Amino acid sequence: MVAPSTPASSTIAPSSAAAPSLSRRTVVAAGVWGAPAVSLAAAGPAFASASGQSRVTMTGPTGGVSPTGAVPLTVTVTDASGTPMAGETVTLSGPASASFVSTSGVTDGTGRFATSFSLDKPWITPGTTITITAIVAGTSTPQAFTVLGSDVLVSGVNDRGQLGTGSSSVVSTPVQSSTVFPSPVSSVVGGIGFSFALLEDGSVWGAGLNGDGQLGVGDTAVHSTWVKVPLPKTATQIAATDSSGYALLSDGTVYGWGGNDGGRLGTGNTTSSKVPVRVPNVSGITQIAAGGAYLAVLDANKSVWMCGWNVSGELGTGDKNDRYSMTNVSGVSNVDQIAAGYHFMLARVGDKVWSWGANDCGQLGVGDQNGRLSPVQIPGLSGVVSVAASADAGVSRCCRRVRRCRGGVMTRGSSVRAMRRM
Repeated sequence: MVAPSTPASSTIAPSSAAAPSLSRRTVVAAGVWGAPAVSLAAAGPAFASASGQSRVTMTGPTGGVSPTGAVPLTVTVTDASGTPMAGETVTLSGPASASFVSTSGVTDGTGRFATSFSLDKPWITPGTTITITAIVAGTSTPQAFTVLGSDVLVSGVNDRGQLGTGSSSVVSTPVQSSTVFPSPVSSVVGGIGFSFALLEDGSVWGAGLNGDGQLGVGDTAVHSTWVKVPLPKTATQIAATDSSGYALLSDGTVYGWGGNDGGRLGTGNTTSSKVPVRVPNVSGITQIAAGGAYLAVLDANKSVWMCGWNVSGELGTGDKNDRYSMTNVSGVSNVDQIAAGYHFMLARVGDKVWSWGANDCGQLGVGDQNGRLSPVQIPGLSGVVSVAASADAGVSRCCRRVRRCRGGVMTRGSSVRAMRRM
């Protein structure tokens, strides 16, 4: 959960710092997709105190507020020894969009002057810093605040709180998710009844079903508001099976959490984990992908490694035996990109595509509906620059046109997970 803001105190000292203006932000929509609300948290340490001078403490809110809602603010004035100073006139100013209930007032017997303001900036970028300035005895004291919010729009089934709106009500028209993000969202993924968001600051957040610990926060409670997944380093990619989550970290390691039936966490057993654990035996990873109940990773040597369920040969090992530890897919090499369907895989090698696993819908693109236990090259495809997979359909982007490898393009689950930028 988002930590409460910490009050910051500052000595009254001359300042010419101007309040920064708030500009319209780029909005990422992902149904796990809103007109972001914001909350404020104090950012930055207290200023050094000067002997004999008064001290000003500005305390902001400790929780999220709507973009047009009242943001409480308390200014406390004390002398150098910490004794409250009553009767001090306080004047406040902030960004051009900030509307104060009272821009000036007098401290009470506890040395406090309380008011509130609204930013009225629904599209402000999460993580933006604004400045509120208090003027006491003719001297300005600025205080920086970090704007928290959400640039995620959501719609669809929400019975487990997977849309992160703070409720479990169905969302038939895109709305904003809960406003807890300290940074814009760069990507979203979803499992069955839960969702993950990767922020530009490298943090990972989850919402929804959590019976197997798939949110990675140490419990099994449903969370209808986004919660932060504790990871040792920043993440660059995220993925999800139907009951587990994964993150590729900035150092090339992979962490997984949640359900582990079939050995999908790659830990050598089938024990679930409510917190992130490192996937052993792989390093230097450049891409991750997850299917219905398996994990695939691509390393710096362009080799594919996989673990988990193998009921349809989706691990490409030539058999249908589950793998509890990461296993090399020996039938394909020099891989540039991977994509995971529910029970099948795609791998791009140069401008060609290889596939393996389930093929009941013709998703392997090989001209029949027979599954493949080992990688086979899709005939007739060339000039491919990227691949993608859904539940039972594969897509190859060939130069500037899209070629569908049999079957309709669809997404798993019943909640929208699309992205757009404004």
